[in-house]
Formats: sequence, C-alpha cells, structure tokens
Amino acid sequence: MDHNKEIFIDDKGHIRSNEFEDIYFSIDNGLGESIHNFFDGNNLPNAWVGKDNFTIVELGFGTGMNMMLA
Repeated sequence: MDHNKEIFIDDKGHIRSNEFEDIYFSIDNGLGESIHNFFDGNNLPNAWVGKDNFTIVELGFGTGMNMMLA
C-alpha cells in the first residue's frame, strides 16, 4: 500500500483518497450510488431524448464510473 499517492487501493481492495482520507464511492454498492446520484439525480437517460448533443461536466473524474456508465 503506497500512501504517498493521492489515490490508492487499501488492504481491503477499496479505492481511497489519501488527501481526503475517504473512499471514492460506496464500499457496499458503488454502482448503485452512481445510478442514484448521477443518473437518477440528473434524470438520465430521459434528458437525452430528442437531443442531438448533450454535455456532461464533472468537477472531479474520480474513478471514472459516471463516465463509463454514460
């Protein structure tokens, strides 16, 4: 385990932030958390209906889970 990096995988396999001493997503259900907060919270994919272009902007990339789901 290398705590000198900003992001590391702890001894239990969880992706963590060394800077904030926090996990990147729910240990129990990271996918469910992204669906609830990102997709449901932004009414996706319904918000895409009838649009030729749609822009998604995130302040932090994190693990990229939201981008991969989109």
